[in-house]
Amino acid sequence: MEIQALINRQRVKYIIDSYRLAGDDGEAFSLLLDELAEVYPLARLELALVEVLVESWTVFPMERGLPYLHKAENRLRAWRTEGPSPRLTPAQFEQITGLDSTVTFNGLDATSADIPEIGAAATPDC
Repeated sequence: MEIQALINRQRVKYIIDSYRLAGDDGEAFSLLLDELAEVYPLARLELALVEVLVESWTVFPMERGLPYLHKAENRLRAWRTEGPSPRLTPAQFEQITGLDSTVTFNGLDATSADIPEIGAAATPDC
């Protein structure tokens, strides 16, 4: 794995660890996350995780674990057909994550044709 790919994987891990998004689902969460990271561009995965995070802030207690990751997966699947349409600005992304938004927003250019299907139907919103 090249250095940039390792850095991008570390960015995703940082977002998950910073907000304890894996919850109590540890291994199952990691397996699904690895599958998503293999299929989708990491920039899209980062953005999906953060957009779902913002939406989750209105729910108490905040959803974590597999239900959280399934919501991010649904967003990624929707972007396969519609293309990504960020709901956050680069500045908002940076404020929330503390990460450089250039990597994420410049990485959204991957075409949907480059992304293979990983399942027959989207996971229902949990």
